[in-house]
Amino acid sequence: MTLETRKERDAGFTLLEMMVVLVIAGLLIGLVLTRGPLRNDAMTFSDGQLRILSALQAARREAVLHGKDVTFELDTRTHIVSVTDGAFAVTSDLRTPVQIRDEQNKPIITARFFADGSAQEASFLLRYGRYAARVTLSALTGRIQVQN
Repeated sequence: MTLETRKERDAGFTLLEMMVVLVIAGLLIGLVLTRGPLRNDAMTFSDGQLRILSALQAARREAVLHGKDVTFELDTRTHIVSVTDGAFAVTSDLRTPVQIRDEQNKPIITARFFADGSAQEASFLLRYGRYAARVTLSALTGRIQVQN
């Protein structure tokens, strides 16, 4: 047997090596699938916080763009948001497990945005697991601020 034919025969993988690789890949896939989607409390809290802030920003933008006062109402039990400008109302479900409450534990949180960009001062808490944030509306500027 010459040196060239031995190199050609030794090139590639054996059946045993291929079987080991497939078993390891199968175990890794099994671990990922049984664990479910890769989510944690931080991601869930961040998603809920983003949904709530987006709804508040949309209400403020509506007030400024259309030159009308807009009322934002959030039901803390069902997480349904209602944005009303007096003549027209839009409702939507936030679909978030984040707990929302104000200091008085009212079932409905109300915020009011005015046509000039200002807002009725408001503050409420967001909580999920060990994560918490306070959302405040500035009366003078109407800005929505988050303090973690």
